[in-house]
Amino acid sequence: MKKEKLSRVLKGLMVFALLFSLLGNIPVRVNAEEQEIDIDFDNIELTAEEELLAEELASELEFLVEEGAIIDEKNDILLGFDEDVLDERYSGKEEYQDIKNTLIASGAFIDKNDPGNGAGNGGGNGGDNDVEPPEIEIMALKKENPKFTAAVNSCIKDNLKSSFGLWVTQFTAEGVVGMIKKGQYKKAAKAIIKLGVKATALGTGIMLVWMVANCEDKALKKHKKWL
Repeated sequence: MKKEKLSRVLKGLMVFALLFSLLGNIPVRVNAEEQEIDIDFDNIELTAEEELLAEELASELEFLVEEGAIIDEKNDILLGFDEDVLDERYSGKEEYQDIKNTLIASGAFIDKNDPGNGAGNGGGNGGDNDVEPPEIEIMALKKENPKFTAAVNSCIKDNLKSSFGLWVTQFTAEGVVGMIKKGQYKKAAKAIIKLGVKATALGTGIMLVWMVANCEDKALKKHKKWL
Protein backbone atom coordinates (compact mmCIF):
# COMPACT_ATOMS: atom_id res chain seq x y z
CA MET A 1 0.00 0.00 0.00
CA LYS A 2 1.34 3.41 -0.90
CA LYS A 3 2.30 5.73 1.95
CA GLU A 4 -0.26 8.37 0.96
CA LYS A 5 -3.05 5.81 1.28
CA LEU A 6 -2.21 4.88 4.87
CA SER A 7 -4.95 5.84 7.30
CA ARG A 8 -4.34 8.69 9.73
CA VAL A 9 -4.49 6.20 12.59
CA LEU A 10 -1.71 4.06 11.15
CA LYS A 11 0.37 7.17 10.57
CA GLY A 12 -0.15 8.14 14.18
CA LEU A 13 1.04 4.76 15.39
CA MET A 14 4.05 5.10 13.12
CA VAL A 15 5.06 8.46 14.55
CA PHE A 16 4.76 7.18 18.12
CA ALA A 17 6.95 4.19 17.38
CA LEU A 18 9.58 6.16 15.49
CA LEU A 19 9.72 9.02 17.97
CA PHE A 20 10.00 6.51 20.78
CA SER A 21 13.04 4.94 19.08
CA LEU A 22 14.60 8.38 18.48
CA LEU A 23 14.07 9.61 22.02
CA GLY A 24 15.15 6.45 23.73
CA ASN A 25 15.07 7.81 27.28
CA ILE A 26 11.30 8.21 27.29
CA PRO A 27 10.00 6.01 30.13
CA VAL A 28 10.78 5.16 32.96
CA ARG A 29 8.01 4.75 35.35
CA VAL A 30 6.01 1.58 34.81
CA ASN A 31 4.42 0.15 37.93
CA ALA A 32 5.46 -3.47 38.28
CA GLU A 33 1.96 -4.38 39.52
CA GLU A 34 0.34 -2.32 36.77
CA GLN A 35 -1.53 -0.17 39.27
CA GLU A 36 -2.89 2.95 37.66
CA ILE A 37 -1.46 6.28 38.77
CA ASP A 38 -3.78 9.13 39.64
CA ILE A 39 -2.74 12.79 39.59
CA ASP A 40 -4.21 15.66 41.61
CA PHE A 41 -3.59 18.45 39.10
CA ASP A 42 -4.02 21.18 41.70
CA ASN A 43 -1.53 19.75 44.18
CA ILE A 44 1.51 18.54 42.27
CA GLU A 45 4.76 18.85 44.18
CA LEU A 46 8.01 18.82 42.20
CA THR A 47 11.66 19.15 43.10
CA ALA A 48 13.52 22.26 41.96
CA GLU A 49 15.02 20.29 39.08
CA GLU A 50 11.61 18.93 38.06
CA GLU A 51 10.13 22.44 38.16
CA LEU A 52 12.71 23.56 35.60
CA LEU A 53 11.85 20.59 33.39
CA ALA A 54 8.15 21.39 33.70
CA GLU A 55 8.76 25.03 32.76
CA GLU A 56 10.64 23.96 29.65
CA LEU A 57 7.99 21.43 28.64
CA ALA A 58 5.18 23.94 29.27
CA SER A 59 6.93 26.43 26.98
CA GLU A 60 7.16 23.86 24.19
CA LEU A 61 3.53 22.77 24.63
CA GLU A 62 2.36 26.37 24.46
CA PHE A 63 4.33 27.02 21.29
CA LEU A 64 3.28 23.76 19.63
CA VAL A 65 -0.43 24.29 20.29
CA GLU A 66 -0.68 28.08 19.98
CA GLU A 67 1.62 28.57 17.00
CA GLY A 68 2.86 25.28 15.57
CA ALA A 69 -0.42 23.37 15.37
CA ILE A 70 -2.96 23.35 12.57
CA ILE A 71 -6.51 23.40 13.95
CA ASP A 72 -9.79 22.15 12.49
CA GLU A 73 -11.71 25.29 13.43
CA LYS A 74 -15.17 23.79 12.92
CA ASN A 75 -14.59 20.93 15.33
CA ASP A 76 -11.89 22.58 17.47
CA ILE A 77 -9.51 19.65 17.12
CA LEU A 78 -5.81 19.45 16.41
CA LEU A 79 -4.93 18.22 12.92
CA GLY A 80 -1.13 18.27 12.93
CA PHE A 81 1.73 20.74 12.57
CA ASP A 82 2.78 23.66 10.38
CA GLU A 83 6.14 22.64 8.94
CA ASP A 84 7.36 26.20 8.33
CA VAL A 85 6.60 27.30 11.88
CA LEU A 86 8.36 24.31 13.44
CA ASP A 87 11.35 24.77 11.12
CA GLU A 88 11.75 28.40 12.15
CA ARG A 89 11.87 27.51 15.83
CA TYR A 90 13.73 24.22 15.85
CA SER A 91 16.02 24.11 12.80
CA GLY A 92 19.07 24.79 14.95
CA LYS A 93 18.38 21.91 17.34
CA GLU A 94 20.36 18.77 16.60
CA GLU A 95 17.51 16.39 17.48
CA TYR A 96 14.96 18.18 15.31
CA GLN A 97 16.00 16.83 11.91
CA ASP A 98 15.39 13.23 12.93
CA ILE A 99 12.09 14.20 14.51
CA LYS A 100 11.11 16.16 11.40
CA ASN A 101 11.88 13.21 9.13
CA THR A 102 9.62 11.09 11.30
CA LEU A 103 6.82 13.65 11.18
CA ILE A 104 7.09 13.88 7.39
CA ALA A 105 6.93 10.10 7.03
CA SER A 106 3.92 10.00 9.33
CA GLY A 107 1.90 12.73 7.63
CA ALA A 108 2.00 15.05 10.65
CA PHE A 109 2.59 18.21 8.63
CA ILE A 110 -0.67 19.73 7.39
CA ASP A 111 -1.17 22.06 4.43
CA LYS A 112 -2.85 25.07 6.06
CA ASN A 113 -3.80 26.39 2.62
CA ASP A 114 -5.91 23.34 1.79
CA PRO A 115 -9.55 24.50 2.18
CA GLY A 116 -10.64 20.90 2.59
CA ASN A 117 -9.29 20.51 6.10
CA GLY A 118 -10.87 23.60 7.68
CA ALA A 119 -7.48 24.48 9.05
CA GLY A 120 -6.32 27.47 11.01
CA ASN A 121 -3.09 28.10 12.89
CA GLY A 122 -2.87 27.80 16.63
CA GLY A 123 -5.22 26.84 19.38
CA GLY A 124 -6.03 30.41 20.31
CA ASN A 125 -6.03 29.78 24.05
CA GLY A 126 -3.40 32.40 24.77
CA GLY A 127 -1.49 30.45 27.41
CA ASP A 128 -2.13 29.95 31.11
CA ASN A 129 -2.74 33.53 32.15
CA ASP A 130 -4.37 35.22 29.19
CA VAL A 131 -8.04 36.10 28.81
CA GLU A 132 -9.86 33.81 26.39
CA PRO A 133 -10.78 35.50 23.10
CA PRO A 134 -14.47 35.78 22.07
CA GLU A 135 -14.36 32.78 19.71
CA ILE A 136 -13.26 30.54 22.59
CA GLU A 137 -16.11 31.84 24.74
CA ILE A 138 -18.56 31.04 21.95
CA MET A 139 -17.06 27.57 21.60
CA ALA A 140 -17.58 27.04 25.32
CA LEU A 141 -21.34 27.46 24.81
CA LYS A 142 -21.41 24.35 22.65
CA LYS A 143 -22.06 21.03 24.33
CA GLU A 144 -19.45 18.38 23.64
CA ASN A 145 -20.68 14.89 22.87
CA PRO A 146 -19.78 12.71 25.89
CA LYS A 147 -19.15 9.75 23.57
CA PHE A 148 -16.54 11.77 21.68
CA THR A 149 -14.92 12.88 24.94
CA ALA A 150 -14.84 9.35 26.32
CA ALA A 151 -13.29 8.01 23.12
CA VAL A 152 -10.53 10.65 23.18
CA ASN A 153 -9.75 10.03 26.86
CA SER A 154 -9.65 6.26 26.42
CA CYS A 155 -7.31 6.65 23.45
CA ILE A 156 -5.03 9.01 25.40
CA LYS A 157 -4.93 6.58 28.32
CA ASP A 158 -3.90 3.73 25.99
CA ASN A 159 -1.27 5.85 24.26
CA LEU A 160 0.24 7.11 27.49
CA LYS A 161 0.76 3.47 28.37
CA SER A 162 2.05 2.31 24.98
CA SER A 163 4.18 5.36 24.15
CA PHE A 164 5.40 6.50 27.58
CA GLY A 165 4.99 3.35 29.66
CA LEU A 166 2.57 5.15 31.98
CA TRP A 167 -0.35 3.42 33.66
CA VAL A 168 -2.76 6.21 34.55
CA THR A 169 -6.40 6.46 35.58
CA GLN A 170 -9.05 7.66 33.17
CA PHE A 171 -9.29 10.83 35.28
CA THR A 172 -5.59 11.56 34.77
CA ALA A 173 -5.78 10.89 31.02
CA GLU A 174 -8.76 13.23 30.79
CA GLY A 175 -6.89 15.83 32.82
CA VAL A 176 -3.84 15.79 30.56
CA VAL A 177 -6.02 16.35 27.47
CA GLY A 178 -8.10 18.99 29.23
CA MET A 179 -5.11 20.99 30.43
CA ILE A 180 -3.53 21.02 26.97
CA LYS A 181 -6.78 21.94 25.21
CA LYS A 182 -7.58 24.69 27.73
CA GLY A 183 -4.13 26.23 27.45
CA GLN A 184 -3.11 25.26 30.97
CA TYR A 185 0.26 24.05 29.78
CA LYS A 186 2.12 24.34 33.07
CA LYS A 187 -0.36 22.04 34.81
CA ALA A 188 -0.12 19.51 31.99
CA ALA A 189 3.68 19.70 32.01
CA LYS A 190 3.90 19.29 35.79
CA ALA A 191 1.70 16.20 35.60
CA ILE A 192 3.81 14.63 32.85
CA ILE A 193 7.04 15.33 34.74
CA LYS A 194 5.51 14.01 37.96
CA LEU A 195 4.58 10.81 36.14
CA GLY A 196 8.26 10.30 35.41
CA VAL A 197 8.80 11.16 31.75
CA LYS A 198 12.46 12.07 31.26
CA ALA A 199 12.76 12.77 27.52
CA THR A 200 13.57 16.17 26.06
CA ALA A 201 10.92 18.90 26.18
CA LEU A 202 10.85 19.07 22.38
CA GLY A 203 10.36 15.33 21.89
CA THR A 204 7.84 14.98 24.70
CA GLY A 205 5.88 18.05 23.59
CA ILE A 206 5.59 16.87 19.99
CA MET A 207 4.55 13.38 21.07
CA LEU A 208 1.86 14.72 23.42
CA VAL A 209 0.37 17.17 20.91
CA TRP A 210 0.43 14.62 18.10
CA MET A 211 -1.12 12.07 20.48
CA VAL A 212 -4.02 14.42 21.18
CA ALA A 213 -4.43 15.11 17.45
CA ASN A 214 -4.60 11.43 16.57
CA CYS A 215 -6.95 10.53 19.40
CA GLU A 216 -9.30 13.36 18.45
CA ASP A 217 -9.18 12.25 14.82
CA LYS A 218 -10.00 8.66 15.76
CA ALA A 219 -12.87 9.77 18.01
CA LEU A 220 -14.29 12.07 15.31
CA LYS A 221 -14.49 9.14 12.89
CA LYS A 222 -16.88 7.42 15.31
CA HIS A 223 -18.76 10.26 16.99
CA LYS A 224 -19.78 13.83 16.30
CA LYS A 225 -17.92 16.21 18.59
CA TRP A 226 -20.86 18.53 19.26
CA LEU A 227 -24.40 17.59 20.24
